[in-house]
Amino acid sequence: MIPFLDSSPRIIKGVGEKYLKILNRYRYNNVYDLINHFPEYYIDTSETDNIIEPGIEKVYLIDIKSSSLYRNYRRRLSIINISGTIGEVPVDMAIFNKPYMMELIRASDQLRIYGKVLVKGIQKKIENPRILKSEEGIIPVYKNIGAIRSGAVKNFIEHIFVQKDNSNDILPEHLVKEYKFEPFWDSLEKIHSPISSDLKLEKIKERFIYTEFLFFQLEIAYIREKSGKIIRERKYSISDPEKIIRDHVNFQLTSDQKKSVENIKSDLTGDFTMQRILLGDVGSGKTIISFIFLLFAVKNGYQGAFLAPTEILISQHFENAARFFKGINIAILTGNTSASERKKIISNLNSGKIRIVFGTHSLINDKIIFNNLSAIVIDEQHRFGVAQRAALFYKGEKADLMVTTATPIPRTLLLSLYKDLDVSEIRSMPKGRLPIETLILKQDIREQFYSEVKRRAEEGEKVFIVLPLISASNRFRNLRSLESETPFFKRMFKGVPFGMLSGKISPEERNTVFRKFSDGDIRILISTTVIEVGIDIRDATIMVIEDADKFGLSQLHQLRGRVGRGDKKSFCYLFPSSRITDTGSERLRIIKETSNGFEIAEKDLGMRGGGNIAGTEQSGYLDFRISDIREYPELYFKASRDASALIKDNTLQNIHIKHKLELIEKRLKKISFS
Repeated sequence: MIPFLDSSPRIIKGVGEKYLKILNRYRYNNVYDLINHFPEYYIDTSETDNIIEPGIEKVYLIDIKSSSLYRNYRRRLSIINISGTIGEVPVDMAIFNKPYMMELIRASDQLRIYGKVLVKGIQKKIENPRILKSEEGIIPVYKNIGAIRSGAVKNFIEHIFVQKDNSNDILPEHLVKEYKFEPFWDSLEKIHSPISSDLKLEKIKERFIYTEFLFFQLEIAYIREKSGKIIRERKYSISDPEKIIRDHVNFQLTSDQKKSVENIKSDLTGDFTMQRILLGDVGSGKTIISFIFLLFAVKNGYQGAFLAPTEILISQHFENAARFFKGINIAILTGNTSASERKKIISNLNSGKIRIVFGTHSLINDKIIFNNLSAIVIDEQHRFGVAQRAALFYKGEKADLMVTTATPIPRTLLLSLYKDLDVSEIRSMPKGRLPIETLILKQDIREQFYSEVKRRAEEGEKVFIVLPLISASNRFRNLRSLESETPFFKRMFKGVPFGMLSGKISPEERNTVFRKFSDGDIRILISTTVIEVGIDIRDATIMVIEDADKFGLSQLHQLRGRVGRGDKKSFCYLFPSSRITDTGSERLRIIKETSNGFEIAEKDLGMRGGGNIAGTEQSGYLDFRISDIREYPELYFKASRDASALIKDNTLQNIHIKHKLELIEKRLKKISFS
């Protein structure tokens, strides 16, 4: 019998097939995943404030002067209009499609509400606030899961507690005792329904952060244990690699690139299949090495596959590949490929007519049968978890594998993530690459600065502007967001085409905006950190990062790396937040003075507090939902050690660990890429 926590979310009251599809799409595959969707923040209903802060959600007391109900039965619309005051300030309030609340409002002189005041000219208005009861205490507020709204998520969580059994902890008993974790359900109760605002929730959450690390490491450790070294079956002959390269590369490789090519040649002519990670800073020339690896495979009669995380990035790789692989039949397979074209490509891969295919990670799931696949490149672009899993899955396929990462990784983390992969490092930059000039700006020149940005955009330059938040946040009141800054940018960039981007828009919309920016139809791209990876705009020359001290060092370095990819002088401008800390100042000083990504990565792992406020979901630093290795490196390394012990001694495994390993085994058997 499947334990309650490992069961499908479908067993939770209110989760139908429609909601289940959404949950699965966002990787909520069982009850445990859903109960780990922790509140984004909490509302303390006892704390009221009569000082209006436009755009910020908070608890207000509103004195009601008048109210009325408007109904339009044909349109199925109702609006409760309220006129009142917060303190001495007149405020209008509108509540949509909740006519049943009219009775409560008519019986009240004062309401306790949670919402944000919007200012339109001299009018102050609140739309659809949450009406609070004074005895509600602390209310958890959850992030939406796709199209599932916060309120529905809250209901699902509440029903999990109602339906829960008191089965064993998700963690084995010996680990709970070793780390002195609080009881499982007690910990969850405190996180989802805290009785006090001064609870040390971060400490309580550590058991779940550790668990996420442990499950990640279990997957890695299990596959390492099962795979080991794979005896080479496909033989390579590479007698004159320099000639092969000269026929396709019209520039001189750097010393590090040449050394990487030598590593690849040695692997391909050795006794075991290649399992190598190519580690290089932004713009160091990893892609050309990946192409040379695929070229060696084609020259020996084999096929290759190149996977990247986003459609726009794989399209850019394909355009570069079309120039590199002259006379070689290559193809691209993405979600936008038509059904007829897809069928043709799959047929030609099966016959061997297509030598190399480019695609996103969804390529793995297609029922593609290759004629003779030997070389696989995964350009994981900062997505360690996804790429690591994919890389390890391929170990059973006896193909040669190269994983590339644009993220400089601290040595300790590198050994933990990729301990069984051989490493090639590219530290030197190609000749002619101009350094990016990084400048820290003062807030009092912001308007003047953006006027200059507009002028440069009008003259043809392409500009990135990155903000930390999508919308104003109760947790980060002093930080700028796309939503709050939109009026400012519309005014500043009037007449200049600009686009806006965030993780909330669909991949299709994102690709459309990327393409417009790449083609020059958009001159300025205003975004959250979703542009940190998976985009390569060669002629972008200006990067502006707002509230820059609130990002992690590696994140700042990756964002800076979106410019300076061509032959034009590029700039990265950093605006500090209004409440910069000493740690934040040190972070900006380091990024201004250091361009070496490897040094930055080491310092980033050691710095705590205030960084990466966008969270792992936005930044993509690791494939974790609630964890961040930069904040909890000790927990991460303990989880790595414990996972290895659990794999080696199955008497230490509880029912949940056994079920997890069974799922990994099933997944491995389903994957067939050659």
